Amino acid sequence: MTLDEVRAHVKQWVDTTLSVPSPLFNDLPPCPYSRESLLRKTVDIRCVDGASLVDTLVDAGNAWDDRYELILFASEPQSIAPDALIPAVEGLRAWSQAADLVVFFDHPLNTDPKYRITSPNGKYLIVGLQRLSLFLEAAKPLVKHQYFARASKQYLSDDRLKTIT
Repeated sequence: MTLDEVRAHVKQWVDTTLSVPSPLFNDLPPCPYSRESLLRKTVDIRCVDGASLVDTLVDAGNAWDDRYELILFASEPQSIAPDALIPAVEGLRAWSQAADLVVFFDHPLNTDPKYRITSPNGKYLIVGLQRLSLFLEAAKPLVKHQYFARASKQYLSDDRLKTIT
């Protein structure tokens, strides 16, 4: 896995999956802001070993400077199993919210329905880190269009959705 391979895969995923209208998202694209963010170069993509993923997330969050809207950390899926990743991400929940950040992931080997991704990348373990307040602001018009009605709420609880409507 090289950074160039991951970048090419993410671009292809954005173009062919995340930017295409989907009935699961009330005929909106799964990630309507992804293409624009890539074009504006406000997404940073990094390769990281799964064994150091959680420490890398914390280091990046503690050093957050708003230069990027989103940082995607990519690892080989075999480098950390979903049953190890899920509690690690859950363990970061309080820290990330206190830092006005949100952490979410897409693991191709995940079978836990709570963490199911409706538009998976299918190749890499990808963990995203972004400003929670900016995410919630961007989510406002999507909530009004029932965007989240049938989608997984991995990192946005029903209670949090109610606060942004």
